[in-house]
Amino acid sequence: MSCHAENGTGNGQRFPSIAGEPAVFVVNRLHEFQARAKAGTPKPASMTEVASKLTEAQIRAAAAFLSVKPAS
Repeated sequence: MSCHAENGTGNGQRFPSIAGEPAVFVVNRLHEFQARAKAGTPKPASMTEVASKLTEAQIRAAAAFLSVKPAS
């Protein structure tokens, strides 16, 4: 999660904080990025490209991790 910082606390406007977001929000958002990737070729190093490479288990693990981090 280098773009959103180590604990999801964000890194400026382009990479907002995702720490403390409900797990369902993170899961849904990553699924949206995966759907975009299936619809076309994602730009290199974009969130769409990153999400396209995640398994469902990885998505759920990231969501669980981020949901318990303090919001910033």
